Amino acid sequence: MSHSDDTLITAHFFLNSDNSIMSGPLETVVRLAWTTFRSVLSDKSALLQKVVKVQEALSTIKIEDVGITESQIQRLDPKQSQGWGEIKAPVGFVEVFEDDLLAVGAFLLKEYAVLPMHNHPTMFGVLKVIHGRVRIKSFDLLDQEKDEKIPKFLTADSQPSSEEVRKLRFRSETEYTSDSEPCLVTPSEGNIHRLEAVGGPAIFLDFISPPYNPHLGRDCDYFQELHVNPNEREGADGELSWCKQIPCPSSYYCVRMDYFGPSIKMEEQ
Repeated sequence: MSHSDDTLITAHFFLNSDNSIMSGPLETVVRLAWTTFRSVLSDKSALLQKVVKVQEALSTIKIEDVGITESQIQRLDPKQSQGWGEIKAPVGFVEVFEDDLLAVGAFLLKEYAVLPMHNHPTMFGVLKVIHGRVRIKSFDLLDQEKDEKIPKFLTADSQPSSEEVRKLRFRSETEYTSDSEPCLVTPSEGNIHRLEAVGGPAIFLDFISPPYNPHLGRDCDYFQELHVNPNEREGADGELSWCKQIPCPSSYYCVRMDYFGPSIKMEEQ
């Protein structure tokens, strides 16, 4: 997606009930991200350096800056007497801000809830855990020859064809907490990942640009990691992985939750 310098980008503004505008740490970071990604559209030089500045700014954000309430956290925790019955979904989502350039939201995960392996086609992402602990397993999508030979996989299903399989390079498997630096996703690095809440409920803040838009080829695809038969592992690249695209798993679904954080007012720069 591209815009000329004089393109007006329509933003969704979130106001308090009295229509007052609040500014604070979160609005500052959202504005920085918005202007950064807008400048990237017209000047791709030093692209990663610009995105890293957003990553650095997001590292300062705390849960109280987002307006996540204690009652919302309790609704995720089965140990709370009023919690488990209120939210049936494993994941809650709070929309903070979205326009055609940038989407900002908070994902609230119950303990052991999983965001299945998925991608972010041609997108940048910056993810900051603000509560609990999240394990992220990341992969880089690799170029693949049309008739490339694929290994035999350990799978209960029939052996997938080369057209069904994607070649990946394992990047990392890391646990993030509110003390961790934000996780950075680029169109070529860590662009496919799986997330899981461990040790209790967890919440992370997610900045992506440009947002998902299936009409522009940016749909969210889901994948199943394929495990290579051990007999074919000898001499193979230990970081090489494989997956196949699958429908969204039935175990994953998400419920929208109310946003109680500061309003985000965006102005043309």
